[in-house]
Order: sequence, then C-alpha cells, then structure tokens
Amino acid sequence: MTDPQLLDFEEAHPGSGGAKDRALYAAGIRPLDYYVRLRQLRRLPSSHESHPMLMHRLDRLDATSWRTKLSRRTA
Repeated sequence: MTDPQLLDFEEAHPGSGGAKDRALYAAGIRPLDYYVRLRQLRRLPSSHESHPMLMHRLDRLDATSWRTKLSRRTA
C-alpha cells in the first residue's frame, strides 16, 4: 500500500477495531505496521497538504489520548 493509499484508507475507515484490522490483513499489512507508518506520515507536510481534515482529526485524537493517559497517572 502506497502512502497516499494508506491515507485514503484511513479516511475511508476512521474507526478502529476488528473490521479495520481484517481489511488491513486483506491488503497485506499488519495493523501495527499500518499505525507506525500512519504516525510517520503525520509528521510530513505533504500529508497535511493532501489530507488536511484527516491530519487534523488524527492530531486531535492523539492530543486527547495523551490527556487521558496523563489524567490516569495523576489520579
């Protein structure tokens, strides 16, 4: 799966879970590899230019995830 295809896939499958994982395996990609590459792509300006709404959503989700982790540590 090329980088643009990976970003298109994430736009088409915004959630997480079994159905998405099965689709990734069917495409020949392990979910772990998919998420590692997706995180790498988030750092590239070209990804933000080609998929701005997707990058905004992923940045927002990541920030929420970190806030949740921090609140668990301090509670």
